[in-house]
Amino acid sequence: MGINIDELKFAYKDKEVLKSIGFDTHRGEMVALLGPNGSGKTTLLKILAKILCPDCGIINIDNRGLEGITPKELAKEMAVIPQSFDTTFSFTAHDIVLMGRTPHLSRWGSEKERDFEVVRGAMEKTNTWQFKDKLFYNLSGGEKQRVIIARALAQEPHILLLDEPTSSLDINHQIEILATVRSLVDNENMMVIAAFHDLNMAAKYFDRILLLHNGEVYADGPPERVITEENIKEVFGVDVVVKNNPITDSLYVVPMAKACVRKSKPRERVHLICGGGSGSSLLNKLDQDKYDISVGVLNMLDSDQETAEYMKIDKMVLEAPFSPISYENHMKNIALIKDSSILILSDFSIGSGNLMNLEAALIALRHKIPVLMLDKRRIEEKDFTDGRATKIHNELLDNGALTFTSKRELLYYCKMLLSERLR
Repeated sequence: MGINIDELKFAYKDKEVLKSIGFDTHRGEMVALLGPNGSGKTTLLKILAKILCPDCGIINIDNRGLEGITPKELAKEMAVIPQSFDTTFSFTAHDIVLMGRTPHLSRWGSEKERDFEVVRGAMEKTNTWQFKDKLFYNLSGGEKQRVIIARALAQEPHILLLDEPTSSLDINHQIEILATVRSLVDNENMMVIAAFHDLNMAAKYFDRILLLHNGEVYADGPPERVITEENIKEVFGVDVVVKNNPITDSLYVVPMAKACVRKSKPRERVHLICGGGSGSSLLNKLDQDKYDISVGVLNMLDSDQETAEYMKIDKMVLEAPFSPISYENHMKNIALIKDSSILILSDFSIGSGNLMNLEAALIALRHKIPVLMLDKRRIEEKDFTDGRATKIHNELLDNGALTFTSKRELLYYCKMLLSERLR
């Protein structure tokens, strides 16, 4: 049992908002509607809630046509949770939730014992019973939203429609609200359809994503199939990196600055030695400043290598995964360094496998190439070579390498140094 939509169309006067929308959902499913502003997310929810009437198309709820369901019947099947709700009247939290029983009351009837039992159950599920006697307008934003969810549950629906339910909440309350909704889907076999804007939250909590673009379903499926770099670029016009969080096993999306797409002639060449994710943010900053970047030596599958590849940096020296730097790749790295105006070392850990990267910096100094080192940690903390890395590090300092504890300071000095060279 669920919702079936086919060939749904809607326009505000002469502006077409929804063009031939079609999809099916069922109980136990949590569906996020994603898309830029104006893509039709909220309009679709309003049509499902019978606030708006579609121009054409079919909407069936549990095999019944939506047009034949009365508002009172629909309120028993479906509840709407808005972005926010407030009142200046002196209603308690309990009063607000009790309003959810209205569809179950006769015109002149009053609440019975079962109505109060349902209200208490709804408030306990949403952890709001503890402040049932507090005035609603005195509650925090997160508490108010949980009360509104409790009010929706008091209707005893099997469908929840949510319109940007966390847009005005801080991160703590966002997680709290979405975890509550997720538990309702899992434990109560409810169906949730939510207009959403946060790609990361959608990827973590929702089973399925409908990506809307220009009034149509551009992509439909599980997060890993829909939330891709290509889809986000096409629909939102933004360059992003999509990764998998190994702790939560969910996707996360990182926007990239527009400067990552080079449109002007690059300036001086900067070579970066990094690894283990220590260089990704430096790569991004250097790219924003439109330097011509080279990188090495990196192991394939290293997160810094993935970042450089995403940024289309083609001057890279790569080593096989989990392998020590070979002499051949060491020499390729030195060749790139010699062609550079400056060498930057990120704050990477040093073992026997990548010790040659530190030795390459000594060669840079011998060729009068400035060496800037980011040392957020003491060298002893990142030396896993029984002191050999510390010895080379100290030799670098003795021969003129500069060390910085702040990435901002390092990049500022890099810019100043290269500006002087251009005079």
